[in-house]
Amino acid sequence: MLAAFKRYEGDSVPSSALKETAATVKRELDEGTIIFSLTEQNEIVAVVKCKLEADILYFSRLSVLPSAQRKGLATQLVHYIEQYATNRHLKYVTCKVRKSENGNVRLYTGLGYQIVEEDINRGVPTVTIEKSMI
Repeated sequence: MLAAFKRYEGDSVPSSALKETAATVKRELDEGTIIFSLTEQNEIVAVVKCKLEADILYFSRLSVLPSAQRKGLATQLVHYIEQYATNRHLKYVTCKVRKSENGNVRLYTGLGYQIVEEDINRGVPTVTIEKSMI
């Protein structure tokens, strides 16, 4: 059973939360990025980065440890950030996903997200997905 959702802002960046340097994560947090995580037995098992942009909540880097996959944790995180957006009266939740990540695209479209744009990002085909919160 999951222990809790946890929110990281400012100086509280656990090194296990993301495979990035502490300096890059700190810079993102200083620029308004919010990191939510799920824990099991006091261990972070899933994380997602979010950024508010006007009336949109943009999320990225949703990751679940391999040992914790296929338990619905990604879905729980998505529902949590959707509730976070709804509580702040934001209009949309959006994300960019590699087009080749069929499982991720299926997950998000299965949760009601629509593909609104296709693009090439640094040579990688991506899709932008979006869900209305209103």
